[in-house]
Amino acid sequence: MNDLLSLANAIVQDKAKGVGPSEEQVNQGLVCILTIKEENRKLVAQTEAEKAACANLQSSLQSADLEVLQAELAHLQKEEEMTRSFKVVQESELGLQPEAEFLASHPHARALSAHELMKARLLHEHAQRKALMQMLQDHRTQEQQLARRYQAQHEQMEGLQGKLHLLEQQS
Repeated sequence: MNDLLSLANAIVQDKAKGVGPSEEQVNQGLVCILTIKEENRKLVAQTEAEKAACANLQSSLQSADLEVLQAELAHLQKEEEMTRSFKVVQESELGLQPEAEFLASHPHARALSAHELMKARLLHEHAQRKALMQMLQDHRTQEQQLARRYQAQHEQMEGLQGKLHLLEQQS
């Protein structure tokens, strides 16, 4: 490119002097023009190759995006199906303390929204049931201890009865 510029400057200077371009200058100009055309052809081919690569990349990105969207759609459909199949439990099925009784024993709950009131009732019921389960477990433990003590006393009594029976026979 610099060769062409210097050649053009030389021709312009010669023209200013009233002299036309020499045959060597014309040949050099043609060689420069042909070189520039070849470089231009290479750049056009390179540009086309890059466009094709970009199109391939865009196509693969669209495929990947489509796969992600399809997976997300499948996940959302599964979530929707699970939500629709969720069994709604009515308040009467929960066995909760009636609301009036709960409010009588928890007056501070009157200011709560319906949702917060239900949460409070559920938490209260959960705590009560947990306490009852602990009491039941304690009673079962006590029952097992009493059964072991009874068994030990029963075995001891049978041993004493055997000895008493022997004493009676000896007397």
